[in-house]
Amino acid sequence: MKQGFFIILLFMVILLVAGIFNDKFLLSIYLLLLLLLLMGGYFITSNGMFDFLNANFIFHISYLLAFFIAPIGIFIPKVSNVYLIYENQFTILSIAILWSIFGLLFYYLGFLSNTGTLLSKKIPMMELKVSPKILRLIVVCFTVFAIIAYYLLMQKLGGVMYVIFHLGVIRGLRILAFGGVGYLTIWLDFLVIISFILHIWSIKNHKKSKLIWVHSLIVLLLIGFCGSRMLILRYILGILIIYNYSYKKLNFKQILYFALCFLILSQTYVAFRYDFRSFKDWITSFDKILTSIFGDISAIRVFARVLQEVPSRYPYLIGKTYLDALINLLYLPFPRTIFKDKPIILSIGDYVGKTFFPEYPVGLPPTILGEAYLNFSYAGIFFEMFLFGIFCKFLTSLSRRYKEKGSVYVIILALFIPDIFVTVIAAPSIAFSTLSLNFVLLLIVLSFITILESLFSRRFNG
Repeated sequence: MKQGFFIILLFMVILLVAGIFNDKFLLSIYLLLLLLLLMGGYFITSNGMFDFLNANFIFHISYLLAFFIAPIGIFIPKVSNVYLIYENQFTILSIAILWSIFGLLFYYLGFLSNTGTLLSKKIPMMELKVSPKILRLIVVCFTVFAIIAYYLLMQKLGGVMYVIFHLGVIRGLRILAFGGVGYLTIWLDFLVIISFILHIWSIKNHKKSKLIWVHSLIVLLLIGFCGSRMLILRYILGILIIYNYSYKKLNFKQILYFALCFLILSQTYVAFRYDFRSFKDWITSFDKILTSIFGDISAIRVFARVLQEVPSRYPYLIGKTYLDALINLLYLPFPRTIFKDKPIILSIGDYVGKTFFPEYPVGLPPTILGEAYLNFSYAGIFFEMFLFGIFCKFLTSLSRRYKEKGSVYVIILALFIPDIFVTVIAAPSIAFSTLSLNFVLLLIVLSFITILESLFSRRFNG
């Protein structure tokens, strides 16, 4: 571990020395300061202990990717074109990194306050209790329905084989799903929650069944056809969190293997997703792979553009993106086919992409700092990072208190902790919608289990 930190630090020193001789000097200085602050801050907030799957660690990894690793791409000639900044790109990126340092300081203030710990102590213990028959019934019913729904949707898109060999069409599948075709993605969230319950139940009852992993593979394939690597990452990370807190702690080497495997698989997935025929060209082209990796995490470019143009060209939104996320969530139960006057509200990514990047009109989320600044200027960065520090401390304290096998809170951690990555690299309003929906769906599943247990119990006693 110490050797790894030394190598990173040495790399930054080399980068700093190289920056002295050109206009990248200031950016190099700020990147070095950010790295030192991240390393020192994590050591302080974790009390020198390394728990590689708690909320605080995931936050630091996400912040490192978004505000340290991503800007390094600007130093790479073949990658720098993905940053899409108008002019003075090194100056505006330097300002963005400077504000990421300030934001990190306020995160630490929130995390080190006692608020998150006090809130976690007010949460009562909840154990997961479900009989094998009920669990089997729920797993079979939900999974079979999802497979049928996917099959019908694939037929609508041109057939199963067409979708498999033209995987670019899965973007259409995702659009159709979000457009209300059976609310397929919500059903997929149900499947993910049930899969988590299945894994916890197997750990609690010391049951090792191949069927559990077969079900997990089915869920993973269905997620894959939704066209989002983020959904895949959230699901796999959720399972790792469950085993980390319910069975056996994972060490750094295991987490590193997982990260490398996911990086390789995700880039392979990109190659298939865009054009099956170009798979070989994609895999053998290092430039394409490198550009894709930095393109995925370079939301810093969006934050930099927002800093550059708000409020000089565009006004502050004064909370509009958060309110829109709430309105979208409230309207979710009402399909547009029934409620024709349902408002069309752009997500934060769509709004930012169309407004700030008209030459590149796709969804581009602005990072946690970008959305805070877009709504409430620099005060928003301070306030939001302080609150997020409290939230991460709450989840960290919760994970330390509820490590007993079968706890419902392990499922909550498996649902919430992966979305820290979404919050930091994408936007809090996106993560808020996902977290709120998943929490409601979890309550529905647990209520459904309770009702079925009660009905079966009455029938047995009768």
